[in-house]
Amino acid sequence: DFLRLLFVENEPTWEWRFIKEVFHRDKLVGLRGFRTFLRSADPKVRQSNSLFLPTLTPVRSEFFATDVIFLGDMPASALSGRFLEMVREFVGTFGGGLVVLSGPRFGPAALAGTPLADMLPVVVDPDLRVRAEREFRLRLSPDASLVDFMRLGSDEAESGKAWENLGPLSWYQPVARLHPLATRLAEHPADACSDGKTPQPLIAIRRHGRGEVVWLGFDETWRLRRKYGELYYRQFWGQMIHRLGLSHARKRTGMSALR
Repeated sequence: DFLRLLFVENEPTWEWRFIKEVFHRDKLVGLRGFRTFLRSADPKVRQSNSLFLPTLTPVRSEFFATDVIFLGDMPASALSGRFLEMVREFVGTFGGGLVVLSGPRFGPAALAGTPLADMLPVVVDPDLRVRAEREFRLRLSPDASLVDFMRLGSDEAESGKAWENLGPLSWYQPVARLHPLATRLAEHPADACSDGKTPQPLIAIRRHGRGEVVWLGFDETWRLRRKYGELYYRQFWGQMIHRLGLSHARKRTGMSALR
């Protein structure tokens, strides 16, 4: 079988474009495994092009056949209660994977007060807005080396080189704090959370029920491609979806075989 990914996004971003390209060429996903709901897409395109889902809330059997969901920079008005409840069930009950990518327009503030807010590796504050006062370089946390998709290349030295290649970032979405059950994988080098001491998390992960949720406070990991093409970019996202989705895919294909 193959891994099945769903990328939910408001409009095409560089991250959306490059993730789509990477997984279309990935043997574990391929053209059959990557689908997207793009809110800005023409409804006629959604109906005629198999890449696009016509709705965020298809029948349950189709929705839960997904293995990993990417949730991008969507406005709160576009996320129906049924979609949010199904995502919570997908992760917590069925062990699916969820990746939340903060964007510069709506950010995780759109999730405040929704069923997804309690699943995140961070505690969101709807009053916090994107910070873009000065450029900064992402700093890996001490726990980053413990998580497979944060280890790039073949050894520690190469991984450091790969992350250095990300270069300076111009903005990020701040949060109130890290969730008590989460692990911080990358952080801001200077800015702190609401306690004034703990670094702002930029990449974090936590378990929720039977699944896992990854949160990114920016949507520019495509900058990993700067000097080395897809090498580290593909490794980062490939290892992540393997971790988040493979267990769910095995259960799904096992149930299909039983039928």
